[in-house]
Amino acid sequence: MLCGQLRLSSFLFRLRCYQRPSNTPNKKNRNHIFTVVHRFHPLCGQQFELLEYRLDWGEDRVYYIDSRGRRRSIPAEWTDVVTADPFVIFSDRRSHLRVVDLLELAKFVKALKKNR
Repeated sequence: MLCGQLRLSSFLFRLRCYQRPSNTPNKKNRNHIFTVVHRFHPLCGQQFELLEYRLDWGEDRVYYIDSRGRRRSIPAEWTDVVTADPFVIFSDRRSHLRVVDLLELAKFVKALKKNR
């Protein structure tokens, strides 16, 4: 998952979308184009017209019409509709610490707390 944390901008976007329930295009999302940005998704780089943005299947999803004319959905976090997580941007998808190092740090902190 590219963006695992709730960010203020995506929260505000959701708040605007959820003010009035809708299952059809409306003035708020008409002519809004989104791009699939998940680099491993087969539709990566393709643009679609946003039909709807809503909480479904336990996650935020965007709905669009595919090339065959069928209504489809994709997790919103896989699109540019959701603002990228600043950590992901600044870290360039790299972690500065290895898992082994983090486990050692956790042991060290636990030992410090125990010796207090």
